[in-house]
Amino acid sequence: DELLDRGEDVNYEEVLKNVQDRDHMDSTRKDSPLKKAEDAIEIDNSDLGLEEQFEKVMQLVRMTLEDYE
Repeated sequence: DELLDRGEDVNYEEVLKNVQDRDHMDSTRKDSPLKKAEDAIEIDNSDLGLEEQFEKVMQLVRMTLEDYE
């Protein structure tokens, strides 16, 4: 939306390719490659709306806090 708001002509495939290229470069570079932390929690939010994403994160936060009680 940022690019569209600035009047730039973009399409989904182009943006996706740019993100994938950037992620590949970041994760395969020689110095300090970008890697997911061992204790990271990955959430597939592909089919979730904004409110659903928030609720999913809050559910995980509550579960984590319960583990420390």
